[in-house]
Amino acid sequence: MRRHAAARLAALLVLLLSLGAAGVRADAPPLSPGEVDAEAAIIFNTVMSPYCPGVLLSGCGSSPAVALRDSIKARLRRGHTREQVMDDLIATYGEDILGLPSYSGMGGLVWLLPGLALAFGLAVAYWWVRQVRRAPEPAAPPPAAGPADESLRRKLEAELQERT
Repeated sequence: MRRHAAARLAALLVLLLSLGAAGVRADAPPLSPGEVDAEAAIIFNTVMSPYCPGVLLSGCGSSPAVALRDSIKARLRRGHTREQVMDDLIATYGEDILGLPSYSGMGGLVWLLPGLALAFGLAVAYWWVRQVRRAPEPAAPPPAAGPADESLRRKLEAELQERT
């Protein structure tokens, strides 16, 4: 009888270790069919299809993409977490399968550039509006007529009368 108990204990230990090695959640209850569909939809809408360039996995209609979607759903039904599935997809297909760039390295630059470009554009627009709205300096008033101008005006009038 002791041998059977030891064999059962060993089988249970092997089962638990294999579940842990396979990435199955031994501590969480299995997902309901609605939860599996919701988790799968999140994965399908954040992963690029390895079979249709430039298309999310949710929008790719090729038969290998359909098979990949089915295998992802099957893994989620078996108890794998979304993170485990994503990690396996990245390990299999590389970082290019992600629909969004990572927040580190060059991916961080991709996330920062639009914000920096927007801030720069707003600063240039603010500067330009301030330049355009700046009031023009008033023109200097014409000098007042002095005695020299009066004598020139008389000479001009006299010459005009002679010509007419």
